[in-house]
Amino acid sequence: MYEARGYYRPQQDCIMFTRDEVGFCAVCRRAIERVIRMYAK
Repeated sequence: MYEARGYYRPQQDCIMFTRDEVGFCAVCRRAIERVIRMYAK
């Protein structure tokens, strides 16, 4: 669901938002790395 306001996006574009080939923003990358580290222990 898209909301016009109330959410903070630290970068203008991210694959999690537009699904373009721009890659993940820094926040998404950190969250993905955290989950990978959690399961890799």
